[in-house]
Amino acid sequence: MFSQKLLIQDICSAVKHLQENKGADIEQILAYIQCNTNGEDVKKSSVQIGLKKAINNNLLVEIEKGKYKLNVDDITEQQLDEIDYSTEDVVESSCRRRRSRKCR
Repeated sequence: MFSQKLLIQDICSAVKHLQENKGADIEQILAYIQCNTNGEDVKKSSVQIGLKKAINNNLLVEIEKGKYKLNVDDITEQQLDEIDYSTEDVVESSCRRRRSRKCR
């Protein structure tokens, strides 16, 4: 599983390398990350969380609903390292409902 820092770096590099005029959508970003990693499984939900973090850190801009572009033309790795990747604003969903339904 990816760390949050590496995932945001991979998301930004995916958006940069896809070079879509209207912005890249989450499926394109997910496919790019899965193709360029060493067989690691990346879930769509973790990419969505990474996209939200990248938007909050002003790395990406959501052009339309579901289309993302880089906020600046050139982001260096040093700038990506300086970003605070705290997970305080990310709420983990519990599987309480799933557990209770299995017990019935």
